[in-house]
Amino acid sequence: MSDHNHQINDTKSRILNIAIERFADKGHDAVGIREIAAQSSVSLNTVMYHFTSKENLYHQAIIHILTQSFDFREIFKPYLESNLTIHNISNALLDITKSITHSLTTLPHITHIDLIGRAIYSKDIAVQKIISEHATPANDHLTALLTPHIDINDHSTIEYFIGLFWSQLILHISARGLANLKFNFPIDATPPAEYYDNAASQITLLITRYFKLPDPDITLHTY
Repeated sequence: MSDHNHQINDTKSRILNIAIERFADKGHDAVGIREIAAQSSVSLNTVMYHFTSKENLYHQAIIHILTQSFDFREIFKPYLESNLTIHNISNALLDITKSITHSLTTLPHITHIDLIGRAIYSKDIAVQKIISEHATPANDHLTALLTPHIDINDHSTIEYFIGLFWSQLILHISARGLANLKFNFPIDATPPAEYYDNAASQITLLITRYFKLPDPDITLHTY
């Protein structure tokens, strides 16, 4: 790659990362393209050259997160390669959910979660379609884990619970400010690990109990 092309890619990446931070912090409507340009130390024309519009920049930010940040194959891999039985699938799902949750609460992933959380609960049909189309790899891992252990032929039901899995996980992380109010912590503080472990346990139970799998080994806390 030539120095010129490398510089172009660096500029585009910098704009994209700034856009992700701004959209995550303030939401799509509250962020202006000029603000992103200024914080990226580039001209408005440079932003438009790379992304053509604010809408396209927003969509590219979401696609980047879903395809680059939410790749959990290494978390799923040892479980998918093991001969899990009906007796340990639930604990495996719990371990995976906890690992994903804690991974997503570290930087920069927690910023990415904030943006995706805003996008999921928006009424933007185009954004909803983008999320649906680009969340496939992570969904495939979860489907591959569950399918051998559940007695169900309706794939749409599995898809529903996978959607529930991700939406609840994202909700618990992006709504951490509400958890801090319960703990009497500063609104921008990091909730204790037990909060996220409890969320992972509750999400796991939603799935295991519906599909009549054994309960995982958990102790739920009431906050």
